[in-house]
Amino acid sequence: MHKVTLREALQEFNQKNSKIFSFRDSSPGAKKFFQYHDTAHVIFGCDTSLVGEAHVKLWTIFGSTLGFWKHLKGYKEANALQLFSGYSFKQVLKSLLMIFLTLPTVISRAIRMTKRWPWSDYDKYLDVPVSSIRKEFSINSVDMQKWGKWENREKWGAQSEYVCAGFWIRSLAALIDILLLTMILAVPLTYIYGMNYWIDTSLFKGYWYVVLSFVVPVILTLWLWLMFKATPGKMLLGLEIVDAKTGGKMSLKQAIVRYFAYILSSVFVMLGFVWIAFDKQKQAWHDRLANSVVIYKSNNDRNNNDRNNNDRNNNDRNNNNKNNKQGKES
Repeated sequence: MHKVTLREALQEFNQKNSKIFSFRDSSPGAKKFFQYHDTAHVIFGCDTSLVGEAHVKLWTIFGSTLGFWKHLKGYKEANALQLFSGYSFKQVLKSLLMIFLTLPTVISRAIRMTKRWPWSDYDKYLDVPVSSIRKEFSINSVDMQKWGKWENREKWGAQSEYVCAGFWIRSLAALIDILLLTMILAVPLTYIYGMNYWIDTSLFKGYWYVVLSFVVPVILTLWLWLMFKATPGKMLLGLEIVDAKTGGKMSLKQAIVRYFAYILSSVFVMLGFVWIAFDKQKQAWHDRLANSVVIYKSNNDRNNNDRNNNDRNNNDRNNNNKNNKQGKES
């Protein structure tokens, strides 16, 4: 079976979009920029729609050797922004909504690439199948028809076996955590700064304020996630945070990404958290970036026990078969 090479894919891409390309700047610098840009479209599997253009920019910034500033400079020099002037307000608004919803998925896949795509020095890959290139770089392109699908779920259990925690119970767990942490930290903060601490409106209140309000919560949260797969609020409600690929504990890297990705989930009127209510796997934006998921603990424990029992039964069966075979030979 013939696999399409990068060279062939580029030829097909150029033929398919020839009408769009006719409006481009024809200067030598612009031609070179668009040549590399079109290659990124093919490699990362992005179409030429507004959403596709936004995606290829994210892939390029987070998954190629070009980087943000050089990418911005290249767009400016090639007068690329004029290509978007023909879209209606409705098209732009609809595209912006889809871009916001898919943004964490694209960024998370780009930063998980094993190495960055060479923006301009890719000649050695021209006759290599596109599928092989994506495998080498760990590029998991976003299918806009099924972009919300959880591709890795079948690797650690059937979909009916793991029940994902929804928006309201996760909100309650977060509220419990905030109340507990506030009560715990209130004692040392009041002891150090006195009652004036609670009416002081200054942003920086001192060294211990930074340590207790910012450093301690980070360390404590990461420790709880890595040791118990849950914070106290989630423990009380029978929830746990697991790796979306394996169903086990998150790695330290995943935990760090998940914690600081709360910042992204908090922007745009907390849309990253609200998205839990609409996502099929109840993943917030920080879950998608860290490749994690929040599930009901009882289901996961039961499935792990079932899996261990099955493994034990299979081992016992193999040992019995081996003993029977040895008995017949003797």
